[in-house]
Amino acid sequence: MRTTVRERWRRVIFEHVTRAGKTLDVVLIVAIVGSVLVVMLDRLPTIPARAQRALWHLEWFFTVLFTLEYAARL
Repeated sequence: MRTTVRERWRRVIFEHVTRAGKTLDVVLIVAIVGSVLVVMLDRLPTIPARAQRALWHLEWFFTVLFTLEYAARL
């Protein structure tokens, strides 16, 4: 029996015992920590304008990443 793409994605997202599922969990944890660090750094008053621009782009990167992850779960 062939598995569909939808079934494979379901296994990756919801079954944490698979290698791909564990990898996704680790990637999400690293992304969460990275997102928190970016927000914390962005709030520092001494950050140069160039760094603030980079942090702004990183915030959007994490927002898009988490939105895609949420949509995949739906």
